[in-house]
Amino acid sequence: MLKNCDLIYATWPGDAPIILFWLTFGLSILAFAKRMNQPRIDLLKKFILEDPSDPFNYYALALEHLHTDPLKAGELFDNLLNEHPNYLPTYYMAGTFFASQKMEAKGLGILKKGLLLAKLQQNFATARELLGAIQNMDE
Repeated sequence: MLKNCDLIYATWPGDAPIILFWLTFGLSILAFAKRMNQPRIDLLKKFILEDPSDPFNYYALALEHLHTDPLKAGELFDNLLNEHPNYLPTYYMAGTFFASQKMEAKGLGILKKGLLLAKLQQNFATARELLGAIQNMDE
């Protein structure tokens, strides 16, 4: 990993040193975040092994991966939606996550399914949150 910003400045003309510095700095922060999440990730994986039928552990693991490994977060959300379709908390987070990953149609579909489920479960607070997310996407 690059550490000497003076060397970068001497090597790259124009604005490239600043961009390369921020790219390097951003990658360092990402690596730090991954290290900070690792104990929680390991613990959640242990909980999943102990009770694979509990959707909360998969949900929490997906949330841990949101910013450090979006591909893994997407896989976990997809798994939750397929294996635990009645676990309501997944729908808001998965819908907004996929929409933020340039998969707006998939995100909107997930939010709409979640809205129907929330109404079936008579969870009106969650239904309002999902409806708000849907309306924000439609704008």
